[in-house]
Amino acid sequence: MYRYILIFLLFPFYSEAQSDTSAYQGQIRMLQLDYGFHQPIGDLNERFGFFNSFGGGFAVLTKNDFQFQLGANFFFGNRVETDVLSELRADSGLLIGGDGRDALSFLRMRGAKFKFMAGKIFRTNLKNRNGLKVMFGFAHQSNWIRIQDDSRSLTQISGDYIYGYDRLASGFSLEEFIGYQVLGKNSRLNFYAGLEASQSFNSFRRKFNFGEPSLYGKKTLDIILGIRVGVMITFYNFEAPEEIYY
Repeated sequence: MYRYILIFLLFPFYSEAQSDTSAYQGQIRMLQLDYGFHQPIGDLNERFGFFNSFGGGFAVLTKNDFQFQLGANFFFGNRVETDVLSELRADSGLLIGGDGRDALSFLRMRGAKFKFMAGKIFRTNLKNRNGLKVMFGFAHQSNWIRIQDDSRSLTQISGDYIYGYDRLASGFSLEEFIGYQVLGKNSRLNFYAGLEASQSFNSFRRKFNFGEPSLYGKKTLDIILGIRVGVMITFYNFEAPEEIYY
């Protein structure tokens, strides 16, 4: 008698465990947030130094451990190797604002990437979804120089004139990632980390570039190496979503 009572009391928990396990081993949808640290190489290294990025996206992990994801990343950094304002500087090296005073301005690196990637998770244990993450894909990538005029007195870069100094470049990019991904069965520990690389075939887009009038249309090979870490919010597909377990 007591045996049947015990089975009756434990059955809901056993059913929940079965449902959770089935969902965990099935298709999983994920929202991702990530942060990256990057070193430019090649043509890009002539314009910018080390920079960071943040972003996110949406991913689907199939029951066969293939993963597909759409995402975006935004670049930001403080190291700009090309002084696009050199022609505006006085002999002292300072910039003079419209009010006749020294203008406080800084050059910043900015950029963006919109990407699609596909790959596979190679499990280290068949009982869980953790494993080596290998991804390949393509993206549209862009980068430019942001002029931060804290004094707001540089009339030379006001309005549309600022586009003559930002050195906007963009183009098609190839993307690669290799790292490790962890998906906790309790959905509380979901993250990934690894190495990434991109090769972007960019062209300068501005028809007018002050100081470099022949820059428009020039092609560059912008290579980026980096480390990316991210966290994920997972959404499981339950076989019987209308059932509620306690």
